[in-house]
Amino acid sequence: MSALAMALVASVLAAPGDRHPVISEAEEAYDRLDFERAARLFQRAIDAGRLERAQLSRAWGGLALSWAVLGRRDAAEEAFKRALAADPDWKLPENVGPKVRSPFADARAYWQSRAPPSVTVSAEGAVAKRPVNVSVEVADPLGMVELVRVEWKVGPDSGDVSSEAVPRATVTIGGASVQPPELSLTAVALDGRGSVVAVSKTLVVPVAAPPPEVERVAGLPKPPQKPPQTRPALVATLPPSSGGSVHAYGGGFGSVLVAGIGAEVGASYGLTPHVDVGALAALGAGWAVAATLAFHPSRTGRLSPYFQLRGLVAPVVTGLAPGAGLMVGGTAELGPGRAVAGVAAEGYAVQEPYAPFAVLLSLGYELDLPL
Repeated sequence: MSALAMALVASVLAAPGDRHPVISEAEEAYDRLDFERAARLFQRAIDAGRLERAQLSRAWGGLALSWAVLGRRDAAEEAFKRALAADPDWKLPENVGPKVRSPFADARAYWQSRAPPSVTVSAEGAVAKRPVNVSVEVADPLGMVELVRVEWKVGPDSGDVSSEAVPRATVTIGGASVQPPELSLTAVALDGRGSVVAVSKTLVVPVAAPPPEVERVAGLPKPPQKPPQTRPALVATLPPSSGGSVHAYGGGFGSVLVAGIGAEVGASYGLTPHVDVGALAALGAGWAVAATLAFHPSRTGRLSPYFQLRGLVAPVVTGLAPGAGLMVGGTAELGPGRAVAGVAAEGYAVQEPYAPFAVLLSLGYELDLPL
């Protein structure tokens, strides 16, 4: 292929819109016939993730073209498959030779007998101030999708709920977020690096007003009200402007500096999606109680870090000893809640024979409770 033909290919790659600095730099390297550098840069953009669908297709397509020119036919075919998965209308530039056309033809033949990656969303009728169960279905022949994010919008408010990518899953939108007249739902299928693989059509669900309360008649008891039936969310992320979640916690701990084990139980309330306040009781060789303030920098994926400040009180011979502590750990979404693990450092205002410091390894489970 001549240098002029290569330049024509690069000009097609660098179509206007969907600009991305690393992808643009890769396309410029391709235009200069520096295919090794172009391949590295395309791969860097893919590995960095968080690409929109059009950007993901450009990156995989550019990587496929670079590998094809460099003689890596099998790798080029797989990259072409992913470019077509992100954009079934992706077309091979003109003026390319058999070295490029052959792996592209095989990749296109692969998709002729298969549907491209897709995600669909459905929901039953919604009632104001009641949780809504949202069903998500994923088709993913190449196994690119690892996370599905359901984005919702009610008037000016919006948020999202995430689930591990499985063929079928159910997530729940909290009742506090459901308001008339309608709820808009869109599912976004993401790869393991947070890049968009597929997007569903937006589903608009009418939101009905809650049924009126039955008035109590003098002398007759008020009829019992059945709670709405809901299924637990796989992973729940509250909208940026709201809190209100309640959690129950139970777990165990082991002391590092002084050999010993114990158990912890507690509860917390979400002031915002990223800040929880709560109380904790520890039972071991002795006992202690704590007021807690937890910070969750990120709650948009299955794994999230967290930091917890503790104000402590523990019994000693002379009375109660105050203390403070810091716990650093992480959470992993699991079932109707999450597994929690961390390391805590605590200090107490005590004198001998009591130890003024403690280091604890903690493992437990936090359960989301319906409001």
